[in-house]
Amino acid sequence: MSRYDLVWSSLCCVRPPMWSVQEAKAKLSEIMQKALAGEPQIIGRLDRCVVISVSEYQRLKRLEDDPHPGQWLVEHLRGLGEIELPSRKDNREIPFADWPDAGERP
Repeated sequence: MSRYDLVWSSLCCVRPPMWSVQEAKAKLSEIMQKALAGEPQIIGRLDRCVVISVSEYQRLKRLEDDPHPGQWLVEHLRGLGEIELPSRKDNREIPFADWPDAGERP
């Protein structure tokens, strides 16, 4: 799953409506108002495009430009030496099991 897919899935639970190009031409101001209200709009059936507000585009662009957390850790923690990682056995302890909001292991 790409970073875009992760961001998209965090934005909403339901896909926005799809507009045909003809519909979009006729209702452009409505599509822009919905996009400005935070509702992404999909135009096209085959070659799809998404209309979003400039502020949402800038937010997504910042996410794209930020380093992946793993990359950041590698770059900033290089000189700390070796880190002992826990075993990958199925029966290992859940590290936060005593936290009140800890869920069951899937």
